[in-house]
Amino acid sequence: MQSELDLMAVTMTGGVSVFVPASFRALTTYVLLEQEDWFEAEIQFVRAFVQPGMRSIDIGANYGVYSVTLAGLCGPTGRVVSFEPSRAVAAALKRSAIHNRFSWIQVETAAVSDRNGIGMLGGKASELMSLDTDAKHGEAVDIVTLDAWAAQSDRGAIDFMKIDAEGAEAAIIAGGQRFFAERAPLVMLEVRRDAGFDFTAARALVALGYGAYRLIPGPNVLAPVDLGEDAGRLDAFVLNLFCCKPQTAAALSARGLLANPLSRPLADAPASAEPFLATLPYHCGFQPLMQRSAHPGADIYALGLARYAQSRDAALDADQRVAALVAASRAFDAAAAAHGSFVRRLSAARAAADLGARSAAVEHLQAAVRGVGSAGIAFDEPFLAPAIRFEKLSPGAQDVAQWIVTALTETVERASAYSSAFLPTANTEHLRSLCAGPFASAEMERRRQLALLRQGSIAGPEASPLLVRGRPDCLNPHLWDSRRRQSWSSAA
Repeated sequence: MQSELDLMAVTMTGGVSVFVPASFRALTTYVLLEQEDWFEAEIQFVRAFVQPGMRSIDIGANYGVYSVTLAGLCGPTGRVVSFEPSRAVAAALKRSAIHNRFSWIQVETAAVSDRNGIGMLGGKASELMSLDTDAKHGEAVDIVTLDAWAAQSDRGAIDFMKIDAEGAEAAIIAGGQRFFAERAPLVMLEVRRDAGFDFTAARALVALGYGAYRLIPGPNVLAPVDLGEDAGRLDAFVLNLFCCKPQTAAALSARGLLANPLSRPLADAPASAEPFLATLPYHCGFQPLMQRSAHPGADIYALGLARYAQSRDAALDADQRVAALVAASRAFDAAAAAHGSFVRRLSAARAAADLGARSAAVEHLQAAVRGVGSAGIAFDEPFLAPAIRFEKLSPGAQDVAQWIVTALTETVERASAYSSAFLPTANTEHLRSLCAGPFASAEMERRRQLALLRQGSIAGPEASPLLVRGRPDCLNPHLWDSRRRQSWSSAA
């Protein structure tokens, strides 16, 4: 069993702390050190959805990134039941519950499947452990069906359920037929399996009266997915889908968290995007440099900007905002095909990313990088910042080039992979450059140091003004204090 000395607490977004292995070589530890949050965009939607008093189930809780987040959101009037079969990992999760004073987290040290009994749990990492009924080696763990557990332990309403069980999702649904038929939780379900998608569990829920939805990350709302027609068009970066019954979907829609296909025409676009853009510091900084020129597709590009502004209008319902975002993305793609300038590529990348078309966003960003090298940059049309962080940063008269380089390079760095942990190598030189400029972020400095640790180039954290107490983007300054021995940075 993993001892307490092998664990450390990492604070993540929301102010909660999670105990994880004290080694950057553990995936969960690495990601939380790097991003101070989980890498899945869906966790942002969970934060918008869960309210005080809600009750949740986390199947495949692992070290509890979602469990602890859920407990912080639902508060003492709510409840979180966390299923984690590994005894060592479950012990770490229990320690997190105690540390955060979340007595309403109930840790069940068991796997959920389609039968009751004993199974063997194996895998190279806790995040990838799975059940194998025929295995001769591994950890013997209890197995319970959702129906059996619910009948014995919990007949109350469940508002939210996360299922991430490394391929066992369909078996979990099969063992919870009565549970899913009688209750109506919003279910977040992992559908990515190795290099492809597995919709078996999602389709089983659809057969029980659930609808399938995907996250639109920009507006942070759900939108319907047809598992037949749309399944082949899901972006390669998608890891999870959501499933819920019609009454839950209606409640989500009423809260502005779910967008249905428009049953009425999309409202007219604003006459111009300028009023919206004028509220953003970066645009005000670039405006004096604008020298308007006419290019092929100028009208459709201007319409794209106007539609994007419409998609950010909080006075509109989610249906209208998502429809406007789709229209903006299509307009930007058409405009970039007519004239693939740097600024048009940035706008197209931003709209694609907001829609959850991350692969397309990366392609536009890479085209923008190539454009800088060949044709240079002309600020002859307004453009969207490639990420929300850079909307808030005005370049100033002296730092225009640095803003462009930082915004483009950092956005590519973050968009190209869920985490640098998934990259075989890292370009520490470009990370060093990012961290030396006026728009440097703590996350890029953490990425740089983690990359150097992986390479064996440094033995522990280096002193950095980006990783000190008092910065809002550095929640764990004590873990990066170069004056203290940091056990997590050991190469062992």
